[in-house]
Amino acid sequence: MYPILHQPTFVKQYQRLWAPAHENPTVCSGICRQKSLHKAFPALVNAVFAMASLFGPHDAEKNSARATTFFNQTQKLDLLDIIDEEIGIELVQLLLLMGFYLQSTEKFSKCWNITGLAIRMAQNMGLQLSVQDAKTRGLLTSQPTQLECEMRLRVWYGCVLLDREISMSFGRPLMITNASNDKLQLPHAIDDEYLSDKPGAERGTQPPGQQSMLESYIQTIKLYDILGQVLDREEWRDGSAFARVAPADLGSVPDNVAANTQSMLDLDTLIMEWMDSLPEYLRYEPSPENDRRQDGAGDLTPENEIPPTDFTAQAKRLHARFHHVRVLILRPALEQLFCKQRRSQQSQQLPKPSRIKVAVVQDLMQSEIAAQCVLSADSLVRCLATHIHSQSLTAWWYNIGYLHTAGSTLLMGQLCSFGGSAVRPDSLSASWKLCLECISRYTGVSSIANKSYHLLKDSAKHLLSGDNVSRQYGSLTGYAKAQQDQDSNSTSQNYRQPTPSLRHSVSLAMDCSAASTDNQMPMDVLDPSETCLAAWEPTGAAVGSNLPQSLNSDAWTATDPSGSAYWPFVPFFSQLESLPSDFDLSALDT
Repeated sequence: MYPILHQPTFVKQYQRLWAPAHENPTVCSGICRQKSLHKAFPALVNAVFAMASLFGPHDAEKNSARATTFFNQTQKLDLLDIIDEEIGIELVQLLLLMGFYLQSTEKFSKCWNITGLAIRMAQNMGLQLSVQDAKTRGLLTSQPTQLECEMRLRVWYGCVLLDREISMSFGRPLMITNASNDKLQLPHAIDDEYLSDKPGAERGTQPPGQQSMLESYIQTIKLYDILGQVLDREEWRDGSAFARVAPADLGSVPDNVAANTQSMLDLDTLIMEWMDSLPEYLRYEPSPENDRRQDGAGDLTPENEIPPTDFTAQAKRLHARFHHVRVLILRPALEQLFCKQRRSQQSQQLPKPSRIKVAVVQDLMQSEIAAQCVLSADSLVRCLATHIHSQSLTAWWYNIGYLHTAGSTLLMGQLCSFGGSAVRPDSLSASWKLCLECISRYTGVSSIANKSYHLLKDSAKHLLSGDNVSRQYGSLTGYAKAQQDQDSNSTSQNYRQPTPSLRHSVSLAMDCSAASTDNQMPMDVLDPSETCLAAWEPTGAAVGSNLPQSLNSDAWTATDPSGSAYWPFVPFFSQLESLPSDFDLSALDT
């Protein structure tokens, strides 16, 4: 998790709880001298125990039950009473821990409100300001120690990360914009034991050559800065590009295609640069050898449950976060490709010859970006599947969110046709099944996982059924053939390839018209057991001819909420929260 607590200080305060009264000083120095500490610290301890219980050696159900017991003790603190006193950093730490914990409970409204309170308290203390600015505004009366300076930064960025996580999950606006952090430095990669807590003392440093546990936190902050830009995009604030389209107008495409594409390419450049700049010890390269070697490391015992220097686990988490954020960056291209191919399927008229070249260039660019989105979703599922099996990624509530986003992306990918890209139908089908299998592991502990599993599964059954999906046959390009001959592990490496059009500006005269030709490839009915489509050959087939005819049905164009509000392509958890437990997608069949 995130290092918002200073371990030596926390342990020292915890030991004071059990010390005899005559040995327990009434005040302490440093970051634990706030007036409210005697009220907040017991709640803070229970919050820590609640979080720790979630990562216990037992199954998720037992861990959650034990965590609930501790968290109920935390909630006995009267926050309305305590905020009348001096607001200290320990209150912000407590609320952040509560917010992180509540993500696992699916009490989304409480999580959202607790996070908002934490951010407001942090801003009230001036944690979002530099030390100099805070002193200028009278929020700091003395020069803080190195420890206090670092904890101010760590706690504030904890607010930033939690804000981004819940906004991403719930599809709600950010409280903290990227602009508010432009002048604030990042925490330093110095482990807790090397920070000085003496006023005026020499600043501590990380020993040369010793890797810092804080580096992963710093890299996550940088990655989530990119995520913040994704969440601040217009299409995200208004809902996904697909969700903004009325169900009856699924074939429409946003007018500002060029600007949206340029935004995606700029963000994709940033995230690929972030990946390339990771320290070597925080890089994770998926391979059969690495996965087999690390499977044995996932057996949790009380002694090695949380290794003190587990950089491999940190690298895995960063790898999963990278893929998840990249899917969100590129997903508008996939949604737009779906809409465009949908419109092309509905259209019976050929475009004017003078516009074909522009349309083809746009389609190829959009198809390749969308393909990279699907490949990242494919890699994310394979990464999670490996480490869910080995129990090396134990924060299961994050896994559910990642899997739901990846699953809805893979589902949409199976409804689209891609050019001569690296998207392999057999790999896409295998990843889809693997994604559902992984989500099903959490259905016993999470109602959201249960809803996600059944929604995705039933949607695929409805949209990808043998009666609704047609498959294209014909000669594939040599590139596509070569891709099909490669080992199945090759797909997981394609995410390292940035979108080819990154070298070029997309401020070209782009046209939203979809290209189609009169050279249709032979069509046949897809076997009901198959859940993927053959590669699309741009020179031979009409755009979007893979789309199922079921999308024309009243079930998917009705104004009834069950046909639109719960559309499975929308990845927000808020959609699943409001989904009735007895929702039956099959009732929508016409």
